[in-house]
Amino acid sequence: MSRQLRDGLKAVAAAGTAERLTATDIEAEWLRIQANSGNTGDMVVGDSTVVAAAGTRRGLLLSKSTTVLGPFIPGPINLYDIWIDSLNNGDECNFIYLER
Repeated sequence: MSRQLRDGLKAVAAAGTAERLTATDIEAEWLRIQANSGNTGDMVVGDSTVVAAAGTRRGLLLSKSTTVLGPFIPGPINLYDIWIDSLNNGDECNFIYLER
């Protein structure tokens, strides 16, 4: 099976609520996530406990155009298990990954 480079865009529908990066299971060798440069505020990436609000922030901070390099864990990464949150509805992150 050949591996393919893929990309995606995820907009946060409800700020203050952790949302999955993808709607389905996607196995990847590695992942890079970048906050969109047109965002109004900050985003965070992590597990299901991510919180973007400054006073209770959990996860890795993604400011405008900040890139987080993966992999986060050794071995395959399931993009369905990556979560994001933002300070504003509609803020977006772009991502690329090498599909398994």
